[in-house]
Amino acid sequence: MNIVCVPFHDYKVALKEGFRTRDTHIYGSWEGVEKVEKIVILNRPTLMLESILGRRDKLTEGEVVYSSSQMNIVKVSSKTFVVDVLRWDIIGPVLKGKAYIPSLYWRSKDYFHKALQILEVHDFISYESSPLSKNLINYLHPRVKIFDGVDNFCKHESYQPLKGWLESEYQEIISNYENVYFNSRDSISYFNSSKKSNVEFIANGVDFERFKATYPKPSQLESIPGKVAIYAGKMQSMFDVDLVKECASKYPDISWVFLGKVLEGNIDSKFDNFENVFFLGDIHYDELPAYITNADLCIIPYRIEKQHGGDPIKFYEYLASGLPIVSTNIGEIAQYSNELDVFVVEKNDFVVSISKAIRCEKNITRTLPNNMTWSSKSEYMVNKALLNKS
Repeated sequence: MNIVCVPFHDYKVALKEGFRTRDTHIYGSWEGVEKVEKIVILNRPTLMLESILGRRDKLTEGEVVYSSSQMNIVKVSSKTFVVDVLRWDIIGPVLKGKAYIPSLYWRSKDYFHKALQILEVHDFISYESSPLSKNLINYLHPRVKIFDGVDNFCKHESYQPLKGWLESEYQEIISNYENVYFNSRDSISYFNSSKKSNVEFIANGVDFERFKATYPKPSQLESIPGKVAIYAGKMQSMFDVDLVKECASKYPDISWVFLGKVLEGNIDSKFDNFENVFFLGDIHYDELPAYITNADLCIIPYRIEKQHGGDPIKFYEYLASGLPIVSTNIGEIAQYSNELDVFVVEKNDFVVSISKAIRCEKNITRTLPNNMTWSSKSEYMVNKALLNKS
């Protein structure tokens, strides 16, 4: 069986930053599934202007299988091939922004079709993690279509101008795809699809072994004093600046460490007067377990009203690490709250929960189910698709 993936998160970015997102975890795990013959990743077409301006790498690194002025195919592992299409579109992207992405996929459809012919992938299952590539997938005619909703784009602030169109795309996907997954029951409810037999909830997961292992303390943590409370992830509108300020003021002896990109609002600059708050920037995903396992407490200080139908992968990574956790109530994580070493609470209880969690021992033994692993989830999707294929 062959799988053609159109991930929301570009494979080139995954190589640079690490395979940290749900879609990259899923298709990365397919490499180990015996039933899978070839995995073909169709990257979002790259605008030459993006490449010239240094905003996006032009091509994926790997063993070149085919190369022309507008398309490149590389083999990156024993089963995985990546297709890059280069385009000179300028006016459309400038005028429409994100609204142009579906057109970008559609205008590149013949190149992607040719790539599948070159790779001799004629009978395949498709996998998408955003609704932006629906028309492309329909054009390519997969045997079975998998849609994996990593987020509800209709709730995402940056996609609000496209909300009406996106809702229509989601509904068409739900009506016509064989397998539709969401990582949040909130998303299933949003699209009134709880009674659809093809729609299923699958929470995010984790690689147990990666986050259970023992690592040397990273040099950036060596100079940070006292006990360390750590957050690992992007920082944008959901990140609760006021809540973190309250924590840092209430517990001056705790060092509050933040890893990841600050995407909006200059969040890091709002803590210039706090000597116990440290923004260490983004790190490669391969380095992340060493930072988490050498901390004392893990936190997720999110604004509940700003969530957009997502399930925080970081929470499952925290669980696997055996560290105490304090988080606001987001996604599907409330079921793991035990008021002993895992506190999933309302904002008003967050600060007081820190005092309980920080007294917990590290290396807490947690028995986590096998179906929480990425390999289990990815294999489940394959097996379900094969049933529909037959």
